[in-house]
Amino acid sequence: MQAHTGSHFYPLNSHPNCSTGGRYATIGVLTFYPMRYNKLVRDKIIEIVEARGGQATFHVADQAEYWQKLKEKLREEVEEFMEAESQEELADVFEVIDALLKEKGWSDADIVAVQDKKRKERGGFDERIILEKS
Repeated sequence: MQAHTGSHFYPLNSHPNCSTGGRYATIGVLTFYPMRYNKLVRDKIIEIVEARGGQATFHVADQAEYWQKLKEKLREEVEEFMEAESQEELADVFEVIDALLKEKGWSDADIVAVQDKKRKERGGFDERIILEKS
């Protein structure tokens, strides 16, 4: 875990004014607690955290929890894309969609076939039509 002071980041216990109280660290008058996430992360995140000197507490989800966390992650990544409108954030959305497809046993071709059928029946969004009343 790292604490932020001004423009410098220090691993906990290494800042000259840092004292720890077990589950938190105090630097000067500021107290920093470990970040709690309880969210699905990419496969290499734990090793990245540990390579930076941090400690991660984690578990491997069972199928039901994994499915729930994938749906939560999809919402998170869509919200991030809506904020940033970047290729990186849209790539994160695609990564979650890939995981959803794998978990359901669906292929890209399965989804494209449904997409094509719906496009033929209802159209796409190319014409930018905004429905005002119905």
